[in-house]
Amino acid sequence: MGQRYSKLKHGDKKQNRLAIVIPYLPPADGAPTFPSYFDLFAMSAAGSVDSIDYLIFHCFIPPSLLPNTESLPPNVKLINLSQKTTSYDEGNDNAPTECDMAKLFLRVTDQREKQNLLQTPIKKLTTMISHQIINMPYILVEYKPAFGHIFADYLKDYSHWGYSDLDVVLGDMTRWISNEEWNDYDIVTYGFGDQDKLYLRGQFTFH
Repeated sequence: MGQRYSKLKHGDKKQNRLAIVIPYLPPADGAPTFPSYFDLFAMSAAGSVDSIDYLIFHCFIPPSLLPNTESLPPNVKLINLSQKTTSYDEGNDNAPTECDMAKLFLRVTDQREKQNLLQTPIKKLTTMISHQIINMPYILVEYKPAFGHIFADYLKDYSHWGYSDLDVVLGDMTRWISNEEWNDYDIVTYGFGDQDKLYLRGQFTFH
Protein backbone atom coordinates (compact mmCIF):
# COMPACT_ATOMS: atom_id res chain seq x y z
CA MET A 1 0.00 0.00 0.00
CA GLY A 2 2.98 2.28 0.54
CA GLN A 3 1.36 4.31 3.33
CA ARG A 4 2.54 4.83 6.90
CA TYR A 5 0.33 5.43 9.89
CA SER A 6 1.25 6.86 13.27
CA LYS A 7 1.08 4.24 16.00
CA LEU A 8 -1.44 4.66 18.79
CA LYS A 9 0.15 5.05 22.20
CA HIS A 10 -0.57 2.20 24.58
CA GLY A 11 -3.49 3.11 26.81
CA ASP A 12 -4.78 5.85 24.50
CA LYS A 13 -8.11 4.15 23.83
CA LYS A 14 -11.28 6.14 24.40
CA GLN A 15 -14.10 5.09 26.68
CA ASN A 16 -15.81 3.39 23.75
CA ARG A 17 -13.60 1.14 21.66
CA LEU A 18 -14.98 -1.46 19.31
CA ALA A 19 -13.28 -4.66 18.14
CA ILE A 20 -14.51 -5.96 14.79
CA VAL A 21 -13.79 -9.69 14.60
CA ILE A 22 -13.13 -11.19 11.16
CA PRO A 23 -11.97 -14.81 10.91
CA TYR A 24 -10.55 -15.68 7.50
CA LEU A 25 -9.46 -18.88 5.80
CA PRO A 26 -8.37 -18.88 2.16
CA PRO A 27 -10.60 -20.98 -0.11
CA ALA A 28 -9.49 -24.59 -0.34
CA ASP A 29 -9.17 -24.34 -4.13
CA GLY A 30 -7.61 -20.86 -4.22
CA ALA A 31 -4.38 -19.04 -3.45
CA PRO A 32 -3.27 -19.19 0.22
CA THR A 33 -3.48 -15.45 0.80
CA PHE A 34 -5.91 -12.64 1.58
CA PRO A 35 -8.30 -11.48 -1.16
CA SER A 36 -6.97 -9.10 -3.80
CA TYR A 37 -9.08 -6.27 -2.34
CA PHE A 38 -7.53 -6.56 1.14
CA ASP A 39 -5.45 -3.38 0.69
CA LEU A 40 -8.62 -1.41 -0.05
CA PHE A 41 -10.27 -2.83 3.07
CA ALA A 42 -7.23 -1.89 5.19
CA MET A 43 -7.11 1.65 3.80
CA SER A 44 -10.78 2.17 4.64
CA ALA A 45 -10.28 0.74 8.14
CA ALA A 46 -7.73 3.48 8.86
CA GLY A 47 -10.59 5.99 8.93
CA SER A 48 -11.75 4.56 12.26
CA VAL A 49 -8.34 4.26 13.89
CA ASP A 50 -9.36 6.31 16.95
CA SER A 51 -12.26 4.08 17.99
CA ILE A 52 -12.22 0.72 16.19
CA ASP A 53 -9.78 -2.16 15.85
CA TYR A 54 -10.12 -4.91 13.24
CA LEU A 55 -8.98 -8.28 14.58
CA ILE A 56 -8.39 -10.56 11.61
CA PHE A 57 -7.83 -14.18 12.61
CA HIS A 58 -6.31 -16.31 9.87
CA CYS A 59 -4.77 -19.69 9.11
CA PHE A 60 -2.81 -21.32 6.30
CA ILE A 61 -1.33 -18.12 4.87
CA PRO A 62 2.49 -18.40 4.56
CA PRO A 63 4.41 -15.47 6.09
CA SER A 64 5.78 -14.57 2.65
CA LEU A 65 2.21 -13.98 1.39
CA LEU A 66 1.00 -11.90 4.34
CA PRO A 67 0.66 -8.10 3.98
CA ASN A 68 3.52 -5.98 5.24
CA THR A 69 2.36 -5.14 8.76
CA GLU A 70 4.46 -1.97 8.79
CA SER A 71 2.29 -0.54 6.02
CA LEU A 72 -1.02 -1.51 7.65
CA PRO A 73 -2.99 0.91 9.82
CA PRO A 74 -2.32 0.21 13.52
CA ASN A 75 -5.97 -0.73 14.03
CA VAL A 76 -5.77 -3.63 11.53
CA LYS A 77 -4.36 -6.50 13.54
CA LEU A 78 -3.49 -9.84 11.93
CA ILE A 79 -3.67 -12.79 14.34
CA ASN A 80 -2.21 -16.03 13.05
CA LEU A 81 -3.89 -19.17 14.43
CA SER A 82 -1.80 -21.60 12.36
CA GLN A 83 0.30 -24.14 14.22
CA LYS A 84 3.15 -26.21 12.85
CA THR A 85 2.31 -29.92 13.01
CA THR A 86 5.92 -30.92 13.65
CA SER A 87 9.21 -29.20 14.37
CA TYR A 88 10.31 -27.26 11.29
CA ASP A 89 12.60 -24.33 10.75
CA GLU A 90 10.83 -21.04 11.45
CA GLY A 91 11.56 -19.86 7.90
CA ASN A 92 10.00 -22.89 6.23
CA ASP A 93 6.77 -21.59 4.66
CA ASN A 94 5.97 -25.06 3.30
CA ALA A 95 5.84 -26.79 6.67
CA PRO A 96 2.44 -28.46 7.22
CA THR A 97 0.16 -26.58 9.60
CA GLU A 98 -2.98 -27.04 11.62
CA CYS A 99 -5.53 -24.36 12.48
CA ASP A 100 -6.50 -23.57 16.08
CA MET A 101 -9.65 -21.84 14.85
CA ALA A 102 -11.68 -25.04 15.29
CA LYS A 103 -10.77 -25.18 18.99
CA LEU A 104 -11.95 -21.60 19.46
CA PHE A 105 -15.22 -22.19 17.63
CA LEU A 106 -15.99 -25.18 19.83
CA ARG A 107 -16.26 -22.80 22.77
CA VAL A 108 -19.95 -22.69 21.83
CA THR A 109 -20.19 -26.15 23.42
CA ASP A 110 -18.25 -25.39 26.61
CA GLN A 111 -21.29 -25.36 28.93
CA ARG A 112 -22.43 -28.73 27.64
CA GLU A 113 -18.89 -30.04 28.04
CA LYS A 114 -18.74 -28.85 31.67
CA GLN A 115 -22.04 -30.59 32.37
CA ASN A 116 -20.89 -33.79 30.61
CA LEU A 117 -23.73 -33.49 28.10
CA LEU A 118 -21.65 -33.86 24.93
CA GLN A 119 -22.50 -37.06 23.11
CA THR A 120 -19.48 -36.74 20.80
CA PRO A 121 -15.97 -36.51 22.35
CA ILE A 122 -14.50 -33.02 22.11
CA LYS A 123 -11.44 -34.28 20.24
CA LYS A 124 -13.63 -35.84 17.55
CA LEU A 125 -15.74 -32.67 17.35
CA THR A 126 -12.59 -30.60 16.88
CA THR A 127 -11.51 -32.79 13.98
CA MET A 128 -14.96 -32.59 12.41
CA ILE A 129 -15.22 -28.79 12.72
CA SER A 130 -11.66 -28.34 11.48
CA HIS A 131 -12.43 -30.41 8.37
CA GLN A 132 -15.58 -28.37 7.70
CA ILE A 133 -14.06 -24.91 8.05
CA ILE A 134 -11.03 -25.85 5.95
CA ASN A 135 -13.09 -27.24 3.09
CA MET A 136 -16.07 -24.89 3.45
CA PRO A 137 -14.70 -21.71 5.08
CA TYR A 138 -17.91 -19.83 4.34
CA ILE A 139 -19.62 -21.66 7.23
CA LEU A 140 -17.66 -19.39 9.59
CA VAL A 141 -20.36 -16.75 9.04
CA GLU A 142 -22.90 -18.97 10.80
CA TYR A 143 -21.05 -18.35 14.08
CA LYS A 144 -20.97 -14.54 13.91
CA PRO A 145 -23.48 -13.86 16.73
CA ALA A 146 -21.29 -16.03 19.02
CA PHE A 147 -17.98 -14.26 18.25
CA GLY A 148 -18.13 -12.38 21.55
CA HIS A 149 -17.90 -15.70 23.39
CA ILE A 150 -15.65 -17.53 20.95
CA PHE A 151 -13.01 -14.78 20.89
CA ALA A 152 -13.59 -13.50 24.44
CA ASP A 153 -9.92 -13.81 25.37
CA TYR A 154 -9.05 -11.23 22.70
CA LEU A 155 -11.84 -8.78 23.58
CA LYS A 156 -11.12 -7.95 27.22
CA ASP A 157 -9.80 -4.44 26.47
CA TYR A 158 -12.84 -3.37 24.43
CA SER A 159 -16.16 -1.84 25.40
CA HIS A 160 -17.89 -3.34 22.33
CA TRP A 161 -17.36 -6.18 19.87
CA GLY A 162 -18.82 -6.83 16.46
CA TYR A 163 -18.27 -8.40 13.08
CA SER A 164 -18.02 -7.51 9.42
CA ASP A 165 -16.35 -8.83 6.25
CA LEU A 166 -13.22 -8.08 4.26
CA ASP A 167 -15.25 -7.08 1.21
CA VAL A 168 -16.92 -4.17 3.05
CA VAL A 169 -15.41 -0.67 2.75
CA LEU A 170 -16.34 1.07 6.00
CA GLY A 171 -14.24 4.24 6.30
CA ASP A 172 -14.70 6.48 9.34
CA MET A 173 -17.58 4.72 11.07
CA THR A 174 -17.50 7.14 14.00
CA ARG A 175 -19.16 9.68 11.69
CA TRP A 176 -22.33 7.62 11.56
CA ILE A 177 -22.34 5.63 14.80
CA SER A 178 -24.32 7.88 17.15
CA ASN A 179 -23.74 8.36 20.88
CA GLU A 180 -27.05 6.59 21.49
CA GLU A 181 -25.87 3.56 19.52
CA TRP A 182 -22.60 3.50 21.46
CA ASN A 183 -24.23 3.80 24.87
CA ASP A 184 -27.94 2.94 24.90
CA TYR A 185 -28.31 -0.29 22.91
CA ASP A 186 -27.15 -3.85 23.49
CA ILE A 187 -26.98 -4.67 19.77
CA VAL A 188 -26.71 -2.34 16.78
CA THR A 189 -27.24 -3.64 13.24
CA TYR A 190 -28.11 -1.98 9.96
CA GLY A 191 -30.63 -2.96 7.30
CA PHE A 192 -31.31 -2.15 3.67
CA GLY A 193 -34.97 -1.18 3.73
CA ASP A 194 -35.82 -4.34 5.68
CA GLN A 195 -35.63 -3.01 9.23
CA ASP A 196 -38.82 -4.88 10.13
CA LYS A 197 -36.94 -8.18 9.82
CA LEU A 198 -35.65 -9.67 13.05
CA TYR A 199 -32.12 -10.73 12.20
CA LEU A 200 -28.58 -9.39 12.42
CA ARG A 201 -26.61 -8.16 9.43
CA GLY A 202 -23.35 -10.02 8.90
CA GLN A 203 -21.92 -7.09 6.96
CA PHE A 204 -21.82 -4.99 10.14
CA THR A 205 -23.25 -5.52 13.61
CA PHE A 206 -21.85 -4.62 16.99
CA HIS A 207 -22.74 -5.46 20.59
